Amino acid sequence: MYRVQEGKSIISNETLAALTGTNYLKSAPSNPAGTAEPTFISAAGTSAAGADAALVVMPLATNADAICNAISKQTNSVDTAPTVATAGALPTNPTGCFKTSAVVGALVTGTNYAYARI
Repeated sequence: MYRVQEGKSIISNETLAALTGTNYLKSAPSNPAGTAEPTFISAAGTSAAGADAALVVMPLATNADAICNAISKQTNSVDTAPTVATAGALPTNPTGCFKTSAVVGALVTGTNYAYARI
């Protein structure tokens, strides 16, 4: 909706809070687990300025494999969340969860991420 109405892309290093001032979000989302806030990343997994955002990701708490697997089962009908080692392996489903096995751009090794494509 933002891209269509504003005629520009969301940039990957912008925060979700930036969408509250433009009335796209009523309030900035927060992570109920108390870990890092949701963030935009590019298709390459980076949060570099100037890159179009492709996903919004939220890191889950440490040892959240069971949570990530449950998200994957509900959103993508798979019992185990995929493991991602490269940007090319980032899931293509609209929503879900994955775990990194290597540094992928701004994504940290060994972390579970819930995501939504934008």
